[in-house]
Amino acid sequence: MTDRYEDLMTRLEALGDECYRRMQATRDRICQTAPLVPMSWRSSGAVLSPDGRLSVEVEEFDEHHRRRHYCLWSELDGTIREMPAPVDGEEQVVFSPDPPLGAGGKDSGLGELSKLVRRYLGQAAADAWLSLLSPGIRLVHAEPGDPIIAQLGGLPALPINSWPVWPGNGPLSHVLSLDCASLAMLMPGWDMPGSGRLAFFYFDGEHYTGYHGSGVGGWDHATQAGAQVLWLHPEDSTPEHLTHVATPAPPGLTAYPAVALTAVPALTWPGVEDPESERIWAAGGLGAPGPETGRPPEADALYEALDVRRGAGDPSHRVGGYPEPIQPRTAEVEAEQAELALRGASTPSAGPAVDDDVRGWRLLAQIDSDDAAKMRWGDLGKLYFMIRPDDLRARRFDQARFAWQCT
Repeated sequence: MTDRYEDLMTRLEALGDECYRRMQATRDRICQTAPLVPMSWRSSGAVLSPDGRLSVEVEEFDEHHRRRHYCLWSELDGTIREMPAPVDGEEQVVFSPDPPLGAGGKDSGLGELSKLVRRYLGQAAADAWLSLLSPGIRLVHAEPGDPIIAQLGGLPALPINSWPVWPGNGPLSHVLSLDCASLAMLMPGWDMPGSGRLAFFYFDGEHYTGYHGSGVGGWDHATQAGAQVLWLHPEDSTPEHLTHVATPAPPGLTAYPAVALTAVPALTWPGVEDPESERIWAAGGLGAPGPETGRPPEADALYEALDVRRGAGDPSHRVGGYPEPIQPRTAEVEAEQAELALRGASTPSAGPAVDDDVRGWRLLAQIDSDDAAKMRWGDLGKLYFMIRPDDLRARRFDQARFAWQCT
């Protein structure tokens, strides 16, 4: 015969397990729609009633911060039932603090990369090329226990009535949100805001026409309104904690599946056809230029090895550093051409002044095609959001320029 105390302890353990299961289910559900929205879930200590039943009060909030309050009862036979909670004297909304965030890992470093580059280019050309390296942040799919730095797709957290719209076309799709405080810590000296989030939006015509490709890109500078960046900072949030609440998508717009991302510091390099790289290829000391590419074969061999090093074929989401071009024309060139066109200026194609202006653009975010988020930009393309340093310092994110490339 089972001792009554042992039976009570068994039921108490089962009740605790059920509370933990429900907490995990709530966490998983929110992470599928809005990974950056902090979960709020708590339960009281178990209470033993005179009739021998055990009870626990539970309070949980969903991603839109709708409150649910109930009791879990463990009957004498071990059955656990959900019952309405006692009526509260007041309905007080409590938000959990943001979880601590940090880097998910470290890049293998300059030493390994230097050996690789010298193997292909030799000492002089390698030193010149290595001087062009720039630090950045890779955003990779988060594993259990990783700090969540960013959210791909899903629902953003926006102030009231602020979902971006492209006039005459429709609402933009949310493609990425970044936690600014985390990135400011990981990218010192880059002038990233120390609070709030950056939310990136893009008009994906497939949501409306079923066609891969929205018509937004560098080929028509009037389409720049089809890609927007919002800085969601606490001062603009009404009520105070509004940016902790997921915003439902507008009618007719289906959100991309949400993917939680963590950050890995990385060294980035210019493309093989970047003007700075091409100066190194033309300086001599390498093999004869190939008849089709006009580059020494060592350069193409190096970049093939670099693709292997960073995981060719894996989604390449990035903040800072160099963008990864797919076409000969770099994202910096496309951003500069869009800027000139929007200002009604002419668009010279070459010259030292043009090169200086092109080099002045920074990569705010690169968003790759990603099967997990059901994002496919044309034929495995990438989205690029570029910004000038002065605009970044002044928090003029409406001055960011957009480029789009695919194979």
